[in-house]
Amino acid sequence: EPSQAVERAARILRGALKMPHVEFHSWGFHGMGERVYLSRIAHGLDVADSAEMPATGTTPMGASVRCAVNWLSSGYEKKQLLLLTDGEPDFKDTLDGAADRFVSVQRELRRAVKMGINVTTLVIGDGIDTSHCRTMFGHDRHWTRVKPGRKHAGLTRSLVDLVSRSLIQHLKSG
Repeated sequence: EPSQAVERAARILRGALKMPHVEFHSWGFHGMGERVYLSRIAHGLDVADSAEMPATGTTPMGASVRCAVNWLSSGYEKKQLLLLTDGEPDFKDTLDGAADRFVSVQRELRRAVKMGINVTTLVIGDGIDTSHCRTMFGHDRHWTRVKPGRKHAGLTRSLVDLVSRSLIQHLKSG
């Protein structure tokens, strides 16, 4: 259920951000053997630009963030990274040589912020311990947790709050 809620959240965001002068890209990943494939999802929800990444496991969060940051690094326009996840990063997902997978994700997110990318995270479900969320995502104002449910009202409300907060903060930054 949490992974389905992540997919639903991405579809809601895609629809909500259909605005003039806003370019929105969705990235997803799937495992196959010892590799994880990160793919940019085209606007019609078909898979486009597939990029094989050397990450393994079910939640390659560090590799996913690195891929997104690299994608967003060019150009001068304002950039916003909305990270949606339902689980902790995999043990093997330490791209920068960090011994701790949570610190590895933290470093990737800090790299994004240093590059001028505003980062906000939505954690869906209880798949990540709160202390690990704070290690990776920082202060509670940078991330929100929502529990998936049948009616999805909490998910939709959390997405509206998340996007509103993020965009307001992003616009205030110049």
